[in-house]
Amino acid sequence: LSTLGRRRGWMICSQILLLVSIATMALVNPSESITLVATVAISIAFLSATQDIAIDAYRTDILQKREMGAGAALNVLGYRLALIITGAGALILADKMSWPTIYLIMAGFMLVGLAASFNTSEPHDSSLRPSSLKAAMVEPFLDFLQRFGIQRALLILFFIIVYRMGDALVNNMTTPFLLQIGFSQTDIGTVQGGMGLLATMVGVVIGGGLLSHIGIYNSLWFFGVFQAGSNLIYVALAQAGHSYPMMIATINFEY
Repeated sequence: LSTLGRRRGWMICSQILLLVSIATMALVNPSESITLVATVAISIAFLSATQDIAIDAYRTDILQKREMGAGAALNVLGYRLALIITGAGALILADKMSWPTIYLIMAGFMLVGLAASFNTSEPHDSSLRPSSLKAAMVEPFLDFLQRFGIQRALLILFFIIVYRMGDALVNNMTTPFLLQIGFSQTDIGTVQGGMGLLATMVGVVIGGGLLSHIGIYNSLWFFGVFQAGSNLIYVALAQAGHSYPMMIATINFEY
């Protein structure tokens, strides 16, 4: 880690381990060992969160305050493009090849992130760099609790946990829901990968512009209410049933 740099070291190590973990999913059989599948899935989730935190920290280090809105927008664009490729692309491929092969292809996409991490430079400002693992992981939590107090700190943590909980649950259930009401994997993948890509770009431009204009605090509440309300469109789709126009409108609005 010290050779690669503090930010790049965490990014590269988490990406290498992610590549291995995703590839491992191609080698395990859920019908033979569901425990092993769950263990690998949990490790992928843990490593993904580690990578996200490292990338967020890197972005914070290299951007000026006036660039934060645009930086956050570009980060979301990359994240959503990755979701489209691994989500919509995987669904389309699933009608043509086995899931183990698809997992190996998805693992190969981690090479893009690795190449980016190796070819970027470490932030130069090291004035606030912690001197030990304790200073990096334990002391920030203690400082957080001391500055805000236990009650307010727990309230802030609760807000962070529940802020996107509904949206995350809906995202996890979207594909099974669409399959259940009669759409094929290719149908879903095509709409998500085609129109969803355009909708994502439009959303990124609007979101980044509003963030810079109204500030982070106001944006948190505005977009929080808006994203929660946007999930209600799935209720309308459930009532409409197997309707292609309604499915297209739902996916576009969500993205």
